[in-house]
Amino acid sequence: MLTRDSERGSVIMSMLVVMVIGLLAASMFTYSQANARATLRQEAQRSVTDGLDAAMANAISRIELGDTASFSGSGTINGVSYTYAATKNATLKWAIQATATRSTPVSGSITRAATTTMTGTYAGKSPYALFASRSLQISNDNFALSEPIGSNGAVTVSGDARALAMHTFAPAGSCTGCTNQTTQSPAWPTPQPANPTTYQNCPTATLTDANGNRSQVYGFLGTVDGKNGNPFRCTFRTGNPYFGHYPTILYQTVNVINPPVIIHIDSKVTLWFLRADLNPGGDPRNFIVQAVDGPTSGGGFEYGRFFDDGTKMTGILNAPSRDVTVDTGVDVTGQMTVGSLTFKGTSLEVTADARVVDATINWKSSEWHAVNP
Repeated sequence: MLTRDSERGSVIMSMLVVMVIGLLAASMFTYSQANARATLRQEAQRSVTDGLDAAMANAISRIELGDTASFSGSGTINGVSYTYAATKNATLKWAIQATATRSTPVSGSITRAATTTMTGTYAGKSPYALFASRSLQISNDNFALSEPIGSNGAVTVSGDARALAMHTFAPAGSCTGCTNQTTQSPAWPTPQPANPTTYQNCPTATLTDANGNRSQVYGFLGTVDGKNGNPFRCTFRTGNPYFGHYPTILYQTVNVINPPVIIHIDSKVTLWFLRADLNPGGDPRNFIVQAVDGPTSGGGFEYGRFFDDGTKMTGILNAPSRDVTVDTGVDVTGQMTVGSLTFKGTSLEVTADARVVDATINWKSSEWHAVNP
């Protein structure tokens, strides 16, 4: 039989149990609410990160598709608004800034920002079929030049060449007469060809001029054996009564076996394409002419004069310090890099070949992380 005191104790105990259960229930409710808010915030943060991903992807896509000037844009994805701005800092370098914002019902808006850089490399060795390290002067009509054309120095054009895409490079690049010019930086690299240490001597020949004067020259004619890339090296010699040095003459038709044929021209030695047809129908990578720096005139002959009337070449000319004069009817398929080029004729055709000229850019972005703006 319960006494009055025991009954009172039972009531108190029951009340305590009810209070504890209530406190536990309240705690569970509070925890579940907090957990729900945390989950919502985490989901919002993830969606903001997704928005940054979308912003970066849009900017990167525009660069990869060929945008050439700084740009900006905006958009939305799954309730997240984003903006991006891409700044072109150099020919192959961009900086991208992006922000993304989402409003949440529990903690207001969430905004995150991110930055990255895009660095590009050309898939080929160069995007230019014609490049001049110092100057380029084209002063007549009837051009068929692959675009774009590049120069680290002054460009002067007229006639049909006005509309060609000209890329001039800071700090010295400029263009007079251009209607389609862009200035880029830094200067485009035009390294000197290295003198080969292992080589075969250039063949010699006797040249007779219109007055009957006979002169010893380096001569390439007919079929030339490249010996799988063992370069010919044409070195300066004295004692030639007509030229005062040994020029290198390529004339008539020159075909290639055991490619590539590499002809290396030392300082002071002239290179003259004398109404030649060089490597006709061949692969331009199989016929390479390279020349180190030298004077532009002397001995009654132009050291820098390369192309005479009617010359055709399928190949690569790498003479980044030579001043080159081009006469009429010259047709080059491949690539030309010169110190300066002066065109004095009435027709000039330079055609890029995808095997040596490739404007495709491979882009790579740096890692980025979302931060508070």
